[in-house]
Amino acid sequence: MEFREGRVILKRELSALDKFIVNAIAILKQHVRYVIVSDYVAILFGRPRGTEDIDILIDSMTKAQFAVFYEAMKNAGYWCLNAESLDAVYRYLEDKSPIRLALKNKVFPNIELQVSDTKLKRHVLANPLIVEIADAELNISAIEYQLLYKRLILGTHVDLEDARFLEEIFKGRLDQKKLDLFESMLKEEGYLKDGRSLDFVSLEDVVDKKMKKRKAK
Repeated sequence: MEFREGRVILKRELSALDKFIVNAIAILKQHVRYVIVSDYVAILFGRPRGTEDIDILIDSMTKAQFAVFYEAMKNAGYWCLNAESLDAVYRYLEDKSPIRLALKNKVFPNIELQVSDTKLKRHVLANPLIVEIADAELNISAIEYQLLYKRLILGTHVDLEDARFLEEIFKGRLDQKKLDLFESMLKEEGYLKDGRSLDFVSLEDVVDKKMKKRKAK
């Protein structure tokens, strides 16, 4: 693994999941800006676990723009799990709901596309970390965003373990200023209402508190 400014170079072969994502992104990036978030980010860097869907934030598209993209995906062998007709599928995006696309005759894995409809999501979309793997490039969200969202918003055992894994991979390379910015945006948008904050050295405390709450129940 090689780190450069705003870029990480992974030196490994593509897994079956990687190939699915790389192929889907090859079409997606021709039509709209995107950034991959959530579970696949940890998997990409070597976390040994699976996921059924790959969460992706995108810019909003007009119906005409989406029609061209949707047709390209169908021609490449994908189908939409939510609906079939262009009007019905586009209505999901208009309503700020995600749509899922998978290869024909399959449900998993699938890509889950959601319009970046908040200030925070638009910032994450506009400031990706670029990962080079094999002959492909993937835009993923800033690692600082991943850590904050998984540890403070999601907070499940799996998410905390994802955060632990990413923190170890990026040890000494995390930017507290970015974390502070993401945290302030989350508070502004109402996600953090109980005064919680994130410190890179506090992961063990977060895990310990989660375990104590479970035992108390």
